[in-house]
Amino acid sequence: MKRRFSWFLALVLIAALIAPTASFANSYDLAYGETPLGSSSKNKIHNIELAASALSGWVVSTGQTFSFNAVVGPRTEANGYLVAENGRSAKVRGGGVAQVATTLYLAVRQLGSVSITEKHTYGKKFSDGYVSDVNDAILTDYNAGTDFCFKNNGDDFEIFLWADDTNVCCTISPVSGGGSYEGGDEDSYTMIAYASTWVGGYDARRSNIELAADAVNGYFIGSGYVFSFNDVVGPRSKEAGYKSAINGRGVKVTGGGVAQLASTIYLAVKDLDFVTVTEKRTYGKSYNQSYVASADDAIVTDYSAGTDFAFRNDGANELVFYTYVDDTGWLVCEVWEGSGDSWMWSE
Repeated sequence: MKRRFSWFLALVLIAALIAPTASFANSYDLAYGETPLGSSSKNKIHNIELAASALSGWVVSTGQTFSFNAVVGPRTEANGYLVAENGRSAKVRGGGVAQVATTLYLAVRQLGSVSITEKHTYGKKFSDGYVSDVNDAILTDYNAGTDFCFKNNGDDFEIFLWADDTNVCCTISPVSGGGSYEGGDEDSYTMIAYASTWVGGYDARRSNIELAADAVNGYFIGSGYVFSFNDVVGPRSKEAGYKSAINGRGVKVTGGGVAQLASTIYLAVKDLDFVTVTEKRTYGKSYNQSYVASADDAIVTDYSAGTDFAFRNDGANELVFYTYVDDTGWLVCEVWEGSGDSWMWSE
């Protein structure tokens, strides 16, 4: 699962610092949005909370394009989504998730540094009451490829989304760069590990790597928690946007190249004393590529077969991972360690 927001701690924080109204955003926040739950069904609220938890704590880095569908993932029974009413009052699997996209949109459109790259609305078909303007009623559909996307042209920022008793709420907070990552007075982060491997090109393989890297980028791992590559990246399928490309043993498969990301993450964490690798498989003698020098570092993953790369954070602080392909064609993994109390962790 993606970064999970601690609902208990969130409610404590909200109760202590703010009131659940539009005046709730404090001076630290860049933007705030909310939409009313009204008389939403239990199933709809369940779906909203599930989607919000996938988004909350998500960091959008400078130059990164955010995809709602990529972060939230398929709205399926297997992923816990129920049948509920959507924005046009039709009962569908995952009904209510579009309200989360709408709440996020109301917040991000306040940011002058963000450009909306894909936006669809219900239009005249919108029959719910959580927004008054149908042009604000965002429509998303994972299976149909109907997405809500925006590009961050400014500094890094972090998204927090949750549902209280009356509203779906979203705040956007800044993340400063430089030598340390500051998440407020209580949170401070320092980069403790780094690794990079060469990708190059602009073919299907690089596209797969960039898609997987976006899924990991900004991922939090709390003390004592396990990182599962398959859980974070998800299925490497055509439906998820993956293409056919060469894998680590030179065979064309859907999602080929994604194991290079797992290998790069492994290179970054393998020398950290407080990181315990709990599951690792390599290509071994079948490895015939060149992105890592040793076959022992050539991690193999296969979502469908359950072949995973996993490790546990046994340190006292949480870890944050930034993964991306830079402008020169290098796949980068940065590992940052948090010192101080945080209200995000992964599970």
